[in-house]
Parts: sequence; C-alpha cells; structure tokens
Amino acid sequence: MVTVLEEEDPHAVKHVVRALRAGKLVAIPCDTVYSLSCDATNSEAVRRLYAAKERPKDKPVSVAVHSPEKALELLEPVPRLEAALETLTPGPVTIVAPRRPGVVAPEVAAGRRTLGVRIPDHPFFLRVVRRFGKPIVTTSANVSGRPAPTDPDEVFEQLGDRLDILVEGECRFGEPSTVIELTPEGNIDILREGAMPKEEILETLRGTTSGA
Repeated sequence: MVTVLEEEDPHAVKHVVRALRAGKLVAIPCDTVYSLSCDATNSEAVRRLYAAKERPKDKPVSVAVHSPEKALELLEPVPRLEAALETLTPGPVTIVAPRRPGVVAPEVAAGRRTLGVRIPDHPFFLRVVRRFGKPIVTTSANVSGRPAPTDPDEVFEQLGDRLDILVEGECRFGEPSTVIELTPEGNIDILREGAMPKEEILETLRGTTSGA
C-alpha cells in the first residue's frame, strides 16, 4: 500500500524522512525528473531499490546531499571539484569523482571506485535531504529502460506498490541531469547530456584553475 502525500503538506518532509530511516522506498519530485530514493548507507534498502527498478546490479546509482560541504565528505579531492560544486550546484548536474571509502552502501557504487553526487535545485527535495542528514540515493523513478517520469501518475503506473511513499509535486526541468566526471588528471568528461547544457558546464569549469 503506497502512502500518497502532497509536496505542500507541512508534514510531508517528516513522513518521508521517517520512511527513509526505516529503510523504505520513496518517490519524490526533483528538479529534473521524479526521484526514486532510499537511505544510501542502508544496503538492504538499496538492494530493494534495485529490485523495484529492475535495474542491473552492475549499474551504479547516484546520491544526493544538501550542500557542497556534504558532497566533499563523500568524494576524494580532484581538480575542479570544489569549483564545480560551488558554481554548478544546486542544479541539474551529477558530478562523478573518485569516492571516499565506506561513505555509502557498497551496492550504490556497483563495484566502481567513483560516485555520482547531486545537489538538486528543488526546495522540497533539499529539505528532505537536509533533515535526513545522510546521503540518499537519487535515480529516476522508473522501471529500467522505460521513460523517466515527470509526474506522479507516471511514477505510480510504473512502480505502483513497490513504493512506500509517493509525494505529488512538480519537476522543474522535466529531463534527467547532465552527468560529468572529474578525473584525478584534471579532465572534464561529459558522460550524459541532460538538463544543463554541456557548453555551460565546460565554459564555467575551464575558467577555473585546475587545482580548485
């Protein structure tokens, strides 16, 4: 049985955070598309999320935090990382960089040494992550291979009773985030084009010093 809440409900954040702490799956509006989320440090919850999405276990998922400082707790220092967090977030971009050990459940990274981190530009989402206090998984709230939903009806049609909570709200951009990887060598690789134009990202980051 899915509990449906409205984003404007003053108690919605509390209910979502309580569900995350209990290892539940929640679908919440984000700045890009609807996010399927769980506690990124809870292996059992992450495995359940993979099963709900029918996602291959060798494909990593990203996590969300509420501030650049929190992101830096998850990622190893590489050139331009701090500059990227300061200039591109909050916003529709996922920043991939080498991860620090033990910061998320092993299933999140799917055996890779890198981790994708987001700080979404969505007030409700950020309130949830801030109050939760730990990183949460953020991946499109769909069955793998199907379109990423931008409204709650689409989410329910695809995931239905696999969810514990569905929050009704709006997604500002309506398309997935742009994914960039920052390498230890100082390279900026565009892994997926999305809501933030790659030209904007490259222009912004190439204007920074490689050690920033």
